[in-house]
Amino acid sequence: MTRVVDEVDGYPFFVQVWGAELWDAATDAGIDVLDVPILDVIGDTIYERLDADFYDPRVDALKPSEQDLVMTMADCPYPPLAASSVQKHSPKSAGNINVLMGRLVEEGIVFRVMKGVCEFTAPRFHDYLKRRQARLNERGYHS
Repeated sequence: MTRVVDEVDGYPFFVQVWGAELWDAATDAGIDVLDVPILDVIGDTIYERLDADFYDPRVDALKPSEQDLVMTMADCPYPPLAASSVQKHSPKSAGNINVLMGRLVEEGIVFRVMKGVCEFTAPRFHDYLKRRQARLNERGYHS
């Protein structure tokens, strides 16, 4: 299943979640072969679980100013994440953004590729931010 390998991006926890969800879905369906149709059926469920068990706790543990900046990143082109793009999408000052980006490095949310350029440490984190932003917007919250 090349698709699963691409989705998990070598991240051990993701391998466990995808494997567990695929196994449970196959067992519930009474099948003994994992194939693309079953993956299509449970793909959203897998990301709901990853959002709740993996991504949400990472963002929820951040300080509010860090959360605001991370959510701003959902609107930025990725990969990579350029500080200049974050500055264009954030009302915060360049100095404040630099301090917050440093904190996000310390928190393990992003890593510096080079000066002014970062990437997320977890696979598909940018996609998660877009999902989280959509959920917040549905509830009437705005980033």
